Parts: sequence; structure tokens; C-alpha cells
Amino acid sequence: MFFSGVPLSKVKRTLNKLLDDMAGYNMHRTVKNILVYKNAIDYCCQSTNKEGAICFLTDNEGPDDTVSYQARMLELVVCVIFTQYNTAWDLTQKKLKEYEKNFAGTIFPYVCAFYRGMTAITMLRQSSSNKKRAMKIAKTCLKKLKKGHKKCHRQDGKCILCHQLQLLEAEWFVLHNKFDEAEELYKLACSNAANTKVYHENALICERYGEFLLQRGNEGDGLELIRKSYQLYNKWGSLPKCKQLKEKYPRLNEENNLLAVISI
Repeated sequence: MFFSGVPLSKVKRTLNKLLDDMAGYNMHRTVKNILVYKNAIDYCCQSTNKEGAICFLTDNEGPDDTVSYQARMLELVVCVIFTQYNTAWDLTQKKLKEYEKNFAGTIFPYVCAFYRGMTAITMLRQSSSNKKRAMKIAKTCLKKLKKGHKKCHRQDGKCILCHQLQLLEAEWFVLHNKFDEAEELYKLACSNAANTKVYHENALICERYGEFLLQRGNEGDGLELIRKSYQLYNKWGSLPKCKQLKEKYPRLNEENNLLAVISI
């Protein structure tokens, strides 16, 4: 539900109704799982978020409990979106190691591989420590996502993991200074993500592609992609992420850019 192309406000209303409907039943685990998703959505929508404050399961649960793993997974997704990579790295190398075993046969292990891979590659760029560990995780996640990509094509005729694999490969090529190959993959990822209508991942791709172009000196196209990312996060319903982008890129406050956002 969190990964669908539905605005966060609509998902939140649905979850609140489910909680009300289940209030008279003894469905402890189901209610707890719904609360995890609700907490994740509240974090993405509220403006009072603080660095290091991402925790979507508020009571103690066994470390191998499926609800706990799903909570950690959502925390990882939100950490990547809000660029809290120190917390994401802790989740990636420790708390989500056994995630695949608990959700085998579903799409979730492949989605988890994408976000773990994004985290590992970012740590390789930012940190001089943990490089050996991060490199191993990045390679493992790329391999896992390629496997999922092949399975999706066999089963459904099309793959909803295409944009994830293409973005992860683009980031991998940037890490190895293969910029032409990276740009082609960024373009493909943007196109495929737009077809899925998964707003936050489409926005993430535009953000990462825009940052890549800015670093390569292409300010015009880079800022245009950042503006598009802002629009998509706004459409998704995450005002805190929009605020983060405006703080990082003050030119988003210019009138011409804001007009495009207001028109959505």
C-alpha cells in the first residue's frame, strides 16, 4: 500500500477506516501492521520530523517478527527518501539482513534490495570506512534486483522493477566514473518510473538524476529535474520532503518554478 501510486493522504484515510472497523475484533497483529504503515505515512506528511527520529514500531517485538521486519523496511524507504543515510546504513547492514527469508515469494525482497543497494552505494561515496562491507552489499543487491527483473518479465510480460534496477545501475556506474552509461540509465529509469505512477520513486529518480546533471555542470536540465522531483513529492503528499528540497535548492522558490508546482 505504501508503495502504490496513491497520494499519502488517501492511504491514511483508508488506514484510519480500517483501524476503526477492527476496533471491536481481536486482530492484534493486523492492527499493529496497519499502525506501522500509518506511522510511516505520518512521518512523510508531518513537518516536525527530526534527524534520527525514524521509528515506526513503537512497542517491543521479537527481532524475527514479520511486523518488525516490515517496520524496518518502511524505515529504510523513508531514510533513503529523506537522505538519512546513517540510519539507513544501520538498517541495511544489520536489521534487514534476514528480510528475504521472511518475505520469500513476494516482491518485497526485491524492493528491499533496491533500497539497501541505494544505501550501500551512497555510503561508498560518502564514507571512507565500511567500504568493503558496502561494496559487498551493493553487488549482492544488484544481483538480487536483476534476478527479480527477469522473474517479473517471465510472469507478467512487464516488470515493475525496471526503474529500480536502472537507477541502481546508474548509481553504480557513477561510482565507477562511467558517466555516459549512467546518464542513459537515468533516462530509462525516469521513463519507466513515470509509467508505474509510483510517485515517490519517480521523484527519487528525478532527484538523483538532477543531482547527477548538476554535478556534471548541466545546471539547466539539472534544476528542471529537481523541480520535477519537487512536483512529484508534492503530488505524493510529502510536504516535509518538498521543504527539504527547497532548502537544498533555493532556486525552487523562484516564481516560475513554483507556478509549475501550484498547477498540479
